[in-house]
Amino acid sequence: MKENITIGAHILESLTTGMYQDSRTIFREYIQNSCDAIDEAVKAGVIAEGEGEIRIELDAECRNITIEDNGTGISAKDFVRVVGNVADSDKIQGESRGFRGIGRLCGLAYCGTLVFTAKYRGEGVVSRLRCSAEVLRQLLGERDSGIKRYTASEVLKFVNEFEAEETEDVDGHFFRVELIHINDENTELLDEARVREYLSFVAPLPYHVGFAEYRSKIHGHAKGLGQRIDEYDIFLNGDQLFKDYTRTIPTSKGSDEVFDLEFHDFLNSDGKISAWIWVGISRLKAQIKAKDCPMWGIRLRKGNIQVGNEYTMSRFFEEDRGNRYFIGEIFCVSDELIPNSRRDYFVENKARIDFAEQVKEYCEELSDLYRAGSKLNSSYEKFKKADGRIIELEYRLHKKYFLDDASREQLEAELKEAREEAAKHKADFERAEAMNENTRKIAGQIKSHIRNSTDGGGGHGHNTKKYSKHELSIHQKVFGIISDELGKTADSVILRIKEGLGLE
Repeated sequence: MKENITIGAHILESLTTGMYQDSRTIFREYIQNSCDAIDEAVKAGVIAEGEGEIRIELDAECRNITIEDNGTGISAKDFVRVVGNVADSDKIQGESRGFRGIGRLCGLAYCGTLVFTAKYRGEGVVSRLRCSAEVLRQLLGERDSGIKRYTASEVLKFVNEFEAEETEDVDGHFFRVELIHINDENTELLDEARVREYLSFVAPLPYHVGFAEYRSKIHGHAKGLGQRIDEYDIFLNGDQLFKDYTRTIPTSKGSDEVFDLEFHDFLNSDGKISAWIWVGISRLKAQIKAKDCPMWGIRLRKGNIQVGNEYTMSRFFEEDRGNRYFIGEIFCVSDELIPNSRRDYFVENKARIDFAEQVKEYCEELSDLYRAGSKLNSSYEKFKKADGRIIELEYRLHKKYFLDDASREQLEAELKEAREEAAKHKADFERAEAMNENTRKIAGQIKSHIRNSTDGGGGHGHNTKKYSKHELSIHQKVFGIISDELGKTADSVILRIKEGLGLE
């Protein structure tokens, strides 16, 4: 005897309120559907390449959100089936970013009414579906209270209300999502700054103009692999959004800067490209200051949409903090690397296991790199400090700045100790420098940076090897007094003094 299988109403709760940890994820879900619609429109000749747009409007006063694209839209005859059904998408896995047909319901968790509106080119009909989140919560409450049991299909019939209206705009085509009256507890969805920051690294956006030099290198690497990075024009309250990557990196020890990129390709067992990565190479002074730098960490992407969040790649490093030394992106291109329903990682299969093993191995190399970077910075700073001490002590001995033999011997002992310390730190630096090409590049940047900073741009940088900062400060004060007392004749006097002291 066969029994009827019932899908309970709480499956809808799992697909809405229980689906995501970050409410802003709804933007990602609707954007990925819009990207698919724009791709279809380009393929069908409805719009030309580069004409696709996704526009997001946040109305904080009315507490409404609108997300609209100019993709294919949905025909009137297919609208009820496509939009009304759950987990029954027409999309094909591997060809579309959203293919399960469950993400569209996510907005119900955050608003009073969820509205989908579509228009298909060549038709004089605008189709609309209104979904009442209030009714959904009421019915789930009745279910929990034992008043009445509902199936998922029964609840959807109560929640959904379809309508259609005629329009004279036959050529128009679009799909629009509206979240009407955002819940009081979800005000963050109306915070333009927070939404902008989220989308700047999650959505499939072009790189910021401040990263243009590296953007060309990234796209060039993709092209060399026979791949492309899909980028879309997405607007938030009228302003176009970009991936906010920049060369400057705030760290816990001051500002750092990306001076080069490293690329690495991951291949599957058949030797075909599975994924590839770019990593920004900096001096690796210290960990990136996350609160001041939203771009921190290596981001995992599929279809140029982020998978997981900024912490997802931390699991592959020997220490979680390893991910905080780098910026970068892994573009997963294999059809077998399939984001799971929450899009916080990939579904478990052999491709995911192989991918994880390769990424872990590569992140071990990055771990070695940031440790070497730390060693390089520390050793060079200590070497320069010891070297400065040597210069100071040699100068004191040369000028006989000591009172007696005991004082001289003390200076000589200190000089010997400073030379030994400088030699040790120099050796440490050179060992770290010799590790690989990247460490040699980092070492060059460190030496160049410190040399430029000690020069100070004043034209007398070479003199720091002869005089301490304190002594140079005294010189400047003396020159100032002379200038005040002698007026126009001061310059020639000061010049002769500088020549005598070796300051020119």
